[in-house]
Amino acid sequence: MTIKMYKVVNRRMVESLARQLDLPVGIEEVVETEATGTVKFLGARRKRQRTIKGLELNDPRLVDMLIEALRDSGNLVTHRPERNSEWDQWMSRDRDVGGALIHEFWMDATPVTLPTRGKFEEVGGPKTLRVWVVDPVETNTQPEHEWDFIGSFVFLVEELEDADFPTSVVSGVSALRALVDVVAGHDPRAGGGLVGLTSRETEDLGRDSPDHPIEKLKRAGGIPGTPRMVDVIYKIAYMTDEQVATLKGQEVRVNDILAYPLVIYVL
Repeated sequence: MTIKMYKVVNRRMVESLARQLDLPVGIEEVVETEATGTVKFLGARRKRQRTIKGLELNDPRLVDMLIEALRDSGNLVTHRPERNSEWDQWMSRDRDVGGALIHEFWMDATPVTLPTRGKFEEVGGPKTLRVWVVDPVETNTQPEHEWDFIGSFVFLVEELEDADFPTSVVSGVSALRALVDVVAGHDPRAGGGLVGLTSRETEDLGRDSPDHPIEKLKRAGGIPGTPRMVDVIYKIAYMTDEQVATLKGQEVRVNDILAYPLVIYVL
């Protein structure tokens, strides 16, 4: 039996998905008759009650059951979108849980601790966010035209659960910009959300700088940790084609993904 180390389990997301897929979670009341032992309500003739305790949200058995249920129901894929158009197609499909989750294996990921500048202080939220930065996967896919950008960075935010992101691209706003300005709350110019950022003259966290995203996060106050090998299941919150990076010595335009991790296994 393989022992897994869970670095992150998003309990809120586990509960939401488990209930949608009819998995045993929390407390369930069952009414049982003495005569037959069958489970039902009999109004005034109800004889006795017993309770069945479902699995706790952080129970590894529930997480494993959830992953299997997502796979069996067609709501889990094993690759990230290479193109932004792929995400648009996933979002438009009729899926049980509102868009596919992605399960990726043996990824090199670097955790970066990012200060929130007190944005969540009033509601008792975190003073920092931990962002796992994952490079694009090498691919042999060739672009079909000048604006067909191939490959995607992934930014997995441990504390990201509910954010009001659009379901389509906001031109000129990278996922890294959305993370720093909207989620972490570093820039007061982001008062209008992502749309409020489109008037910015330069996109120094995206296409106007070829630096690696970790270097961009360091400029925003981020502190990189030790790279780790991880398996991850995540849900895309926002994706754009607004990222530029230097890969294999060549400056290229690529996509970037801001995502909610369901679970991160540290290998």
